[in-house]
Amino acid sequence: MGGVRGSRIAAVSLLALLLVFGSLFVALGGSDANDRTTVDLGVVLSLSGPASIYGLSSQKGLELALAEINEGNAVPGVTIVPTVRDDGGSADTAAALFQELLDAGVDVVAGPTLSNSAVVADPVAAAAGLPVLAISNTATGITSIGDTIFRIPVADERVVPFVVATAVESLNLHTAALLWANDEAYATSAAEVMRRAAAEHGLEITIEQQFSTNDTDFSAALRAVQQAAPDALLIAALTDATIAVVTQAREMGLDQHIICGNSCNPPAFLAGAGAAAEGLLVGATWNSAVMRGNSAAFIAAFRARFNHDPDQFAAQAYTAMYVLADAARRAASSEPADLVAALAATRDVPSPLGDFSFDAQREPAIDPVVQVVRDGAFTVLDAEN
Repeated sequence: MGGVRGSRIAAVSLLALLLVFGSLFVALGGSDANDRTTVDLGVVLSLSGPASIYGLSSQKGLELALAEINEGNAVPGVTIVPTVRDDGGSADTAAALFQELLDAGVDVVAGPTLSNSAVVADPVAAAAGLPVLAISNTATGITSIGDTIFRIPVADERVVPFVVATAVESLNLHTAALLWANDEAYATSAAEVMRRAAAEHGLEITIEQQFSTNDTDFSAALRAVQQAAPDALLIAALTDATIAVVTQAREMGLDQHIICGNSCNPPAFLAGAGAAAEGLLVGATWNSAVMRGNSAAFIAAFRARFNHDPDQFAAQAYTAMYVLADAARRAASSEPADLVAALAATRDVPSPLGDFSFDAQREPAIDPVVQVVRDGAFTVLDAEN
């Protein structure tokens, strides 16, 4: 208990320091405080528990961007004041924290980390007209929750078909097994998208196996898959479960091509799966090898601050803060309704994801990339061809 509480306090304190530095900048004459727009930002992330592998990375992306905006005046006239909360990966906690932040009078919320939590928490904000920046939610239907929900990463419904089409063509695939967690919103959504993508691109799913997110022994499901002998495995589950499925599949001698969803993108997946991940295909919103927008500058700044490379989740969170700052700069005020209108009009904001815009459905108007694991690292497939 003490470790979790300590991590929550540290997380809040870390980002709270940014406000202090930002305030000092204004006081020292960076610009007239009366000319500045101050945005009260609520942040709900999974900073403890299994989902912290996504949330902690997102937190670093937020921290870097807010340091540049508040300390460095990267977006003149805008200050973003963060209030950070840890939902521990719990959907109910995320919803309660959204309500808490709403009651506290924040202007906008970033998060939560998991799509499973967003399905429960986002309606709280949408009902009150509060804008939400979905910085890591890729499940189908997130933006349809309400007109105030804006998604930063490319959704599964666009990424997965792109990956499946590439895999079918480049690997000459004809049949596949679908293994998916039936108790989690992201996994359920990804599985349905995989079914549709497979049908669209002539990949026959000859067997499906369901499991729980917390399962650890997948031998029975994998034996059934082994008997079906498909050309490929499609896996839709959170990272820990996917690591276990991939590792046990290789241990049992299954050598099929593996196609995974967004949960395979964290560095923790590569570390956990090790050699078993070799050759795996996964789509992504961002890859460091694709030098879009200001990606090179972002990578350099991230390395300088944290002494390691950023991942997709950090890049998405970093982008979200610049999208918000740009909207605040253009908005009539920092009131939620004005921010919603300004966010909807977002066009060509420089970011690591490229020049970022929202489409009419409040989805990102950017293209995904297809990655393949080579020698323990993600390589952009196009770069190999």
